[in-house]
Amino acid sequence: MNKREDQFAPEFIDEQINQLARVPDQQASARLVHDLRTLCMEDIEIRDRVRARLTGHIGSHTAVSQPNMADEALTRKQIFSQEGRRPVQHLTTPAPGISRLAQLASVLVVALLLASMLWLFTSIRHSNDGSMGKLHSAAITNPQCFTNVPYPEIDLGWQSICLKHEEQIINQSKPLGQRTLTLEAVYADTNRVIVRYSISPFDWKSFDAAYAPPMGHLTAQ
Repeated sequence: MNKREDQFAPEFIDEQINQLARVPDQQASARLVHDLRTLCMEDIEIRDRVRARLTGHIGSHTAVSQPNMADEALTRKQIFSQEGRRPVQHLTTPAPGISRLAQLASVLVVALLLASMLWLFTSIRHSNDGSMGKLHSAAITNPQCFTNVPYPEIDLGWQSICLKHEEQIINQSKPLGQRTLTLEAVYADTNRVIVRYSISPFDWKSFDAAYAPPMGHLTAQ
């Protein structure tokens, strides 16, 4: 239909409707494509500018850093060479005062070690000799249980105590004029106290009943 009042054609109307229906979509797609192309071009320009700036910066930094790296490497080599030479110089030319002090200190340490070892060996030897002497003297001076005693009044009670080893060993000697009085052992219970003694040297020729016999027992009840 138009102003000239043409003949009505339904197919023409349908075609116009389809064209009008497709026009907004085509325009929107074209608009979107145009916008995306614009953004892409802007991004490409930004990328090119950034790449150019980075390339220039990297080139200038490399040109400046190469001499610095060479100088730093040379400095490190010099430091390492100096550090390697210092111990050699110290070892080859030691100070005389320090070397003498070190020698004196080593000599003193060795002398102290030897003295401590000698003292230790001597003390161990003396302790062993003392213990053996004590055992030997104890074995000799321990009172024996005599069955044949010259003194007729032998104490049978003490003989039984001695055979059972119930006495307590004393072995203490004291001078008594020209003789020596030895307290050999002692025994005590609830009823009596018995002390075994001996006198040496004893002269039987001058023996008198008023004096004590050469060996015997004192009993207190």
